[in-house]
Order: sequence, then C-alpha cells, then structure tokens
Amino acid sequence: MTDPKDIARSEKSGEERPDQQVRRAPFLRLRMRDITGAPIDTTLTGLAVATLSPPGQVYLSMCFLVLIVIDPAGLAGFLTLPLELLLYFAVVLAYVAVYLLLSRVGIAIDRTFRLRAPTLLISALSTLCLAVLLEAMVRLLTHGAATVISPALLLKYVCLVGFFDSVFFLFVFHQILARRRTGRAARASAVSADAQAARHIVIGAERLPIAKIQHIEAREHFVHVTLENRSITQRARLRDIVAQTTPEDGFQPHRSWWVARHGARDIARDGNKLVIRLKDDTKVPVARTRLDELRGWIEDHAPELRQDEAG
Repeated sequence: MTDPKDIARSEKSGEERPDQQVRRAPFLRLRMRDITGAPIDTTLTGLAVATLSPPGQVYLSMCFLVLIVIDPAGLAGFLTLPLELLLYFAVVLAYVAVYLLLSRVGIAIDRTFRLRAPTLLISALSTLCLAVLLEAMVRLLTHGAATVISPALLLKYVCLVGFFDSVFFLFVFHQILARRRTGRAARASAVSADAQAARHIVIGAERLPIAKIQHIEAREHFVHVTLENRSITQRARLRDIVAQTTPEDGFQPHRSWWVARHGARDIARDGNKLVIRLKDDTKVPVARTRLDELRGWIEDHAPELRQDEAG
C-alpha cells in the first residue's frame, strides 16, 4: 500500500503520487541520431509501423534485390538459387526483428546517459547478430562445408547494412512520418466544426462546450476553468473531468492541470523546467514523470507543438 505521507508530499510538490507512477505504463520513446547527427524522435511502435508500411516494404524489397545481385556472403558458390533467395529473404526479415529488439538498447542509453544512440550503432549490433545467425544457417545447409564469417566479411556486412540504414533514415523514414502526420491532420480536419462544437463536458454544476475550454487547473477541492471569454470555479475533481475528454481534446501534463490542444501555443523551457505555453500566455508545468507521454501526445495529436528541446 502507498504510504499516506508519500501521497501528502507528492500533493504538496505537484509531482506524481507513487501509486499513480506504478499504474502508468512506460512509454517507449526512441531518440536516436542518423549518420549526419540529425535527431530522430519516434516510438518503438512508430519505427515498426514505418518499417512495415508500404514505402518501408518497397525499400526492404530493394535491399533484398541488392543482396541477391551483389551476394556479399558468397552464397551462390555453394547454394542453389532458390535456397539463396530464401536465405537472403529470411535474413532481411530477421534483421528487421533484431533491429527493433536492439532498439531497446537505444532507449536504455537515452534513459541512463541522456544520449541519443546513433542509428549506425544499432545497425552494427544487429548486423553482427545476423552474421552469427547466417553462419549457423549456412553451416546447417552445407553440412559444415561453408562459412560466411571472417573479419573481412564482417566489415563488409557492417558497411553494407550501415549504408542501407543511412539511406532509410535519411530519405525514407522521414517521408513516411510526414505522410502519417498529413493523414492524421486530414482525418482531424474531417471532423465537422458543428460536431466538435456540440460536444460538452460536465464540470460541477456546469455543462460546458469543450471547444470553448482553454485549460483547467485543480485547486484543492475545486477546479478553475478558463474558457475563451470567461472563467469559472467549481467544486469538482480534475480526474473526473479528464475522464470525459479524449487525447484529441487535450493533454494532462501535470496532476493539477489539463490543457486543451487548441489552447496550446508551444513547448518551452522556463529555467530548468519544461512548460507548455498557452495562447493566453499561461505557462503550464510539465511533470518529469509525464515527459515521455507528452512527447507521444505531441507526435500523435499535436505535431504543430514540436519544439527544438532536448529534454
């Protein structure tokens, strides 16, 4: 059970209560750098979806064809063409799986050292793992008569796959993300203004249109609601109000605040703290325990709020 003293301390400091932290699932944000040093911000799921999307599949098919043509492992010398095709196809699929698995290394590096892992590091580690797997498969198929591992071959594999990795993140990945964001924006704009204006939430004794709410602040047993042209204070619990909203409506960056998406202006630093600046110049603090969720919400629902912040 949660110590009541811990709850009291959390309420005074404005941070997450310990029991709330346990219930909150980790958001697997993936922060890396490409070969040019440019930052890459996504999620593990986002990377998987991008890789397996139609443009990603086209790129993987091109990589597969290049492998067949140049045959870096020299499989043509001791395997039939169907076996060679099957083996390289299995290698491409296995590489994607291993890369996604080892991307957790990038997440661990970021969380431990606050450093973005180079994509080439994850690519090299994945390639070495695949080389061992390829060696085992080749030895099995040739009854130990052939080998595909040597220092020179390993260097060739790492350089070749590193080239594939760099092309993907420099030219393919960003286009896929741009298409997804455009699609999300189009779907969001497809919701009619009348339908959005018709939505209401109940706060205390008031039934308020959600399109008019800018932000809500919890103050002990009351909530202070700021609308477009007025503000009200009602006896209510913020969590009951947030339960009536959706991620498309807004975000709760702090246990005492809820911010409407249409009321947010940008993300900024206020001293050592990260804040959401609103269109009415209000600065809403972001709890440290909700930074990853904030990044995920921005990417999925409010990409216009992206800022060049390293937090």
